[in-house]
Amino acid sequence: MGYFKKKWVLAFIFILAAASVAAFSYYINTAAKASYEFSEAKRTDVRKTISVSGSVKPVAAVDLAFEKTGKVAAINVQVGDQVKLGQQLAILDQTDYSDQVNQALAGLEIAQAGLAQAEANLKKEKERKDELVNTHASKYTVDVQRAQIKSAQALVDIQKAQIVSAQAALRSAKDQHKKIVLSSPIEGIVSEKNIDIGEIANPASPAFSVISQDTFKVEAFLNQRDVSEIKEGDMAEITFDSCLGGEKVELPVAAVDPAESQENGNPVYKVSFALGKSTECLKSGATANVEIVAAERKNALAVPVSSVIKRGGQNFVLTEDSGQGLKEKEVKIGIEEESGMAEILSGINEGERVVSFSK
Repeated sequence: MGYFKKKWVLAFIFILAAASVAAFSYYINTAAKASYEFSEAKRTDVRKTISVSGSVKPVAAVDLAFEKTGKVAAINVQVGDQVKLGQQLAILDQTDYSDQVNQALAGLEIAQAGLAQAEANLKKEKERKDELVNTHASKYTVDVQRAQIKSAQALVDIQKAQIVSAQAALRSAKDQHKKIVLSSPIEGIVSEKNIDIGEIANPASPAFSVISQDTFKVEAFLNQRDVSEIKEGDMAEITFDSCLGGEKVELPVAAVDPAESQENGNPVYKVSFALGKSTECLKSGATANVEIVAAERKNALAVPVSSVIKRGGQNFVLTEDSGQGLKEKEVKIGIEEESGMAEILSGINEGERVVSFSK
């Protein structure tokens, strides 16, 4: 009885083990089938894009400060006002500067009067010399008169120099007077006003900010890796969250700043796109979704990115080998899309079936 019982136990263990192996094999085969599929190496367009969030900025934006310290006497604009090139925004109290101009003007008038008197005296001395010559005065008398003429000429030269000095003083006073007026160097919109009447203007502190009204650009910042893959002229597709209903705008990269900025302690590089004339819905500060085409190849031989096995600095794919299962082949890769296709430069031919691994 014990013998048969022992055999029955052994048989049960054998059956259980066989069932376990079968179940395990079924699981492995099912998982393997679910983990990959075959794709065909085919001709298609491949392009690598870099996606980044940017913002709309005015093409021109200026911070304006008075060149001199003084009390604000008048403010002619408010935030949101449109201004023209050269339009006066604010004026400082001009009492002191007007006095300087008046004093310089008076100094010039005195110098001009002195010159007129000196020239009249010179003319008189010359006429006196001519009279002496005509009346046959002695040589000594004529020579003395010639000395008088030289003295009169020297006085004229002095007065002319004083006029030049007075004119320079007047120009300087007028230049200082101009500095009490703050004007816009561009046509645009007042975006900031940081001063009020009666306050003291400080040349180190902007009193106004003015931005261009109709022309905008898009700015985005890329990390070191991404910026190394683009250049001026590369095309980008841009959409705006708040404008144009998601319509894509195609623009070339207008500029890539060579100097880095800092973002959360990491170096980033500004990339700009010239947007040109804006629409009514597009405002400064609007979010822009930018997709830059870093590389593109038409009609390239390609396989899914998920087919490429990277190992030891090399790239491989598993191809279907008729009657032999799978065969690993080394391939040379060109453009790789983020989650799409990888360009094949060499290693396999068009039409070959490769394994694509699912994530």
